[in-house]
Amino acid sequence: AEDRNQVQVGFDKKVFKVPKKGDVFNHVVLKRNATRDIVQVNFKTKSSPAADLVLIGNHWPSRLGGELASEPYRIIAAETLSYWLERVSEKFGKEVSILVMGDFNDEPYNRSMQEYALSKKDSKRVKSKRSRKPYLLNLMWPLQTDGVGTHFYDAWGMLDQILVNRSLLTNVDGFRLVGDSCEIIRLPELIKSGKPRRFGRPSSKGFDRDGFSDHLPVGVRIHRN
Repeated sequence: AEDRNQVQVGFDKKVFKVPKKGDVFNHVVLKRNATRDIVQVNFKTKSSPAADLVLIGNHWPSRLGGELASEPYRIIAAETLSYWLERVSEKFGKEVSILVMGDFNDEPYNRSMQEYALSKKDSKRVKSKRSRKPYLLNLMWPLQTDGVGTHFYDAWGMLDQILVNRSLLTNVDGFRLVGDSCEIIRLPELIKSGKPRRFGRPSSKGFDRDGFSDHLPVGVRIHRN
């Protein structure tokens, strides 16, 4: 969970060193109206030789006011993400492993994701050593079928996504993506009446004390050599 003043990160302390204060960053999204920051956490393995794993959490501006009217705000967030991906590569080297995740409030095929966050459906450009831009592979594309998604509003949508960079696809820095391990976690207790079981608020209609979220979680496995 994150806000402007506090970041809480859960991880296996047997595998990774505890991130120091300087290893957790809030990247401000410069938007006229207040919005959530992008959060970056730098991990380092305890094994020898040590390897770096950078995780970047996102919660982009909502579609309140309409998808098209609010789209420029998510494009700003996408540009901010790409900018920081370039800075991460400058600090850790081009082969550092990076995993990007979160609620993007856009689908994998939207402009913010493809044209500005540079996330791709096919891995060819992401894997290419000739690519100078910080391309990412969007792991949610294979999961996009009718009736499948992470969020329900009139229909299922894939607003929650996981993206990986070249290093996690090519295993050049000690980490590699476990193929086809990306999944939407659909535990029975997370779903009610065919939709994510939202917790809601005590003052709102339909408050469900046993609810969880209006989004389903997503997960992926990464292997360390």
